[in-house]
Amino acid sequence: MSLKENIDFTKSAVEIAGIYNAAVEGKLGKLGGREDAEETSQQRTDPKEAIKFVKETGIDVFVPSIGTVYGVHEKKPKLDLDLLSKLDEGLKIGMVIHGASGLTERNYRDLIERGAVKINVSTAMRTSYLKNIKKALAKAPESTLPYEITAQARGDIKKIVMELMRLFKGQWD
Repeated sequence: MSLKENIDFTKSAVEIAGIYNAAVEGKLGKLGGREDAEETSQQRTDPKEAIKFVKETGIDVFVPSIGTVYGVHEKKPKLDLDLLSKLDEGLKIGMVIHGASGLTERNYRDLIERGAVKINVSTAMRTSYLKNIKKALAKAPESTLPYEITAQARGDIKKIVMELMRLFKGQWD
């Protein structure tokens, strides 16, 4: 969608969210990768368009396209930290990083230091969960007890979440 269409659409979402005292994330640019069933190419966020977008929409947090990728990726994404710094300086609004599964601890630090207030890692969670469910079903294909089938998956998710919470809190060592 065009910048104008995105602004109009997002402004409507902000108005509706305001009725319910809900926050709105606004995204500009394309991350690339696989989101839902659709494969998309990447388009980095333009800082001048971002300033206009944030100013005109009234969003609570901004989602930039800085090189992260949706879904499972074979190569490590190349993060544009200079772009993120420019956006942080120009927007004066918290940023949400989508497509951040599989990044390094150093990457997470860099994102947080440059204005990220939320980092989405859904692919890491889903991949771990599904791997453990498949393993449990292979061991006990006749099981009718969901809590047994999901036990290891839940345990591994908890470990991942605890580690990410430690990282995102800033406990680097």
